[in-house]
Amino acid sequence: SDACDIEDLSEIEYETGLLYWDINRLQKAHTHIQNAIKENPERTQYQMVLGDILIQMGKYQEALEIFQKGKEDYEDRAIYHYNLGVCYENSDRLDEALDSYLKALEIDEFYRDCNEKVSDIYNDFYHEKLDAKWLQLSIAHATKQLETMDNCYYRVNRGLVYMNAMLIEPAIHDFKKAIEFIPNDWAAWNNLGCCYKYLGDYNQAIECLQKAATYMEESKSRLPYSNMADCYEALFDYEKALSCYQKNLDFFPDDLSPWEEIGDLYSYMGKETEALDAYEKSGNQELIAEKELHYSIKHGNKLSSFFSKHTYIRKGEQDDSAKRSHLLGDIFFEEMADYKKAVLHYQKALQFPLDTETLFKYEKDCALAFYMLKQFDEAKIHANLALKAFENTSYENEEAYYAYAPYAPARLSTIGCIYLALGDTKKALELFSHMKSGLLCKGCRHPGCFEYHLNMGQYYTIQGDITQADFHFKKAIELNPHCERAKIEQKKLN
Repeated sequence: SDACDIEDLSEIEYETGLLYWDINRLQKAHTHIQNAIKENPERTQYQMVLGDILIQMGKYQEALEIFQKGKEDYEDRAIYHYNLGVCYENSDRLDEALDSYLKALEIDEFYRDCNEKVSDIYNDFYHEKLDAKWLQLSIAHATKQLETMDNCYYRVNRGLVYMNAMLIEPAIHDFKKAIEFIPNDWAAWNNLGCCYKYLGDYNQAIECLQKAATYMEESKSRLPYSNMADCYEALFDYEKALSCYQKNLDFFPDDLSPWEEIGDLYSYMGKETEALDAYEKSGNQELIAEKELHYSIKHGNKLSSFFSKHTYIRKGEQDDSAKRSHLLGDIFFEEMADYKKAVLHYQKALQFPLDTETLFKYEKDCALAFYMLKQFDEAKIHANLALKAFENTSYENEEAYYAYAPYAPARLSTIGCIYLALGDTKKALELFSHMKSGLLCKGCRHPGCFEYHLNMGQYYTIQGDITQADFHFKKAIELNPHCERAKIEQKKLN
């Protein structure tokens, strides 16, 4: 019987468990609810409460097994499918989580934060699969969640969906509305600052990020100062960028991640010793070796002494050896514009087994190096191999690949360079033209798309149009004073 009776010991255990659950004594609550189930195993209500407690304890697989026992009695309730969704989501079973959340919404279209959870999963699908339909579904469910309750949290949530898809204007609208609800919400100010950063309005971004840093108070986060450092770097104010990373080191002295950024800034400032010291502090042995290799080549040092110090550069696994060979090619290509040596190392990297996406990149780089050497037949061979590798990647097609807004300019550049090497100049130039028509790449720290001008400079160089090549290389240098290839190529013209 479901009637409460003092002789029913399960009721006593159950109510005791609820009391412990109310005060967040989860292990005690778990023990008493389990005792209730032992006394009366037919009461599925006890099982469902135990499942809730297991979720709070982070024991999602155990909770899932408990909930599945109650399917017959509870599958017509939104809470049942919602709890299944939580278990699946936290077990990285996103397809099953999505199915469960959608079933909950079929029963109650505004159930709890279910629309937010569905929005998050669709957003993950969009960034993984690059299909805009997932983005539209994510936005639709984030909007549905706001119909349940319009508040700061859900405005920030939808704003992030917009912002991470580089839909900046609606993102700004949501973050400003969030600030109307809670004027000192540091996360909303931080995200608003990011929006202005992506628009290239770095001074406005810094104002917002300074407010975020002020309002976060004891809720320490790396985000405001890291984003501020990006802005100062784009404004070529490296000292202020360094001070931002120092703030984060003050907050998190054991965090090694800022040291790579600090090393890059010192490198831009021409402080090689300080740069190498910072890289050393990063603890990233691969990074340290890469930077030391860069400086060894830059200074014309013999590489034998470098390789004796970093033996794993030569003696790693096959994929590691391919990566190292390609890295050498990149240094000769990007830092020294020595395309002959770049080709040698790129071709060596291509001798190893590679996954399709890596093969796509390596073939494209090799094709472009041959193009710069005016070895057009070889350039076409590797460009065709790059396109063949692309067909075997997870990308649906070229358009879907470069339409992905967060990195559209970089991807337009990649595909454009392949067509340049193929000799399809018309298509290459069309793709390059789109690089400057929209927003910069999400992680860009330059005041404009220098890669557009770099691509146009190399095109006009091969065409023999010295005036146009000179113009574009100078523009690339203006936007990125550390683009060594542009500087070397521009000097070759004079």
